[in-house]
Amino acid sequence: MPKSAASSVAAGSTTSLLIFFKATEYYHESIPSAVACLVRVCKELGWTCTATDDSSEFSDAARLAARYGVIAFVNNSGDLFETDAERDGLVRFVEHYGGSILGVHGAIAAYLNLVDHTGAAKASGTW
Repeated sequence: MPKSAASSVAAGSTTSLLIFFKATEYYHESIPSAVACLVRVCKELGWTCTATDDSSEFSDAARLAARYGVIAFVNNSGDLFETDAERDGLVRFVEHYGGSILGVHGAIAAYLNLVDHTGAAKASGTW
């Protein structure tokens, strides 16, 4: 799957997954395989899923929460969010709407240079 491609699989299920594979620094060669694996698992479980590297998906937390119950961060690196609204949308998705997140492989590498979610300190491996 090309780095900028987005794909959707609709299975008519109440469970849905956003597969987010944006990598602005190191692009791991296993990203397409990881995305394909998660799409296949979603199909087998009857879940709906969307795979994208478009961070604008996060800009509206209410819409994000209405569409997805879980966000999988897959091999992410670098600065994932282009605006504060996108980053805030992820925080609201989890804190306000009770959404779940899953980090696959090097997903945490994208957050090592950010201030933690409380604004108190640099993140050091956890967010």
